[in-house]
Amino acid sequence: MRTHVSLLLALTLSANALGEDCPPAPRHEQITSLNSKPLAPARFEEITRGMTTWEIVQRLGPAVREYGSGLTILEWRSTDGRKFIVGGGSLCAPPIYFHFAPA
Repeated sequence: MRTHVSLLLALTLSANALGEDCPPAPRHEQITSLNSKPLAPARFEEITRGMTTWEIVQRLGPAVREYGSGLTILEWRSTDGRKFIVGGGSLCAPPIYFHFAPA
């Protein structure tokens, strides 16, 4: 029983360390909005490895689209016509990947 309690405590602490600024239940409109406007390519240069998906959303604003099955995949549009894709399992953790895709 002590092992289970210790493991649960460790997982809770590590989850908090990953996403201290991550809201427990963000509203959908904080994550995606059909009113999202294309962003200048320079805005995407602000995104770096180690940022959580929530930090990316806070930096870029709501994504124009969310899709995925199992993973959360968010899409922003760039003014140069490309799509910026972020995919991960949790808003409170760094994404598994992020990259530009052709329009």
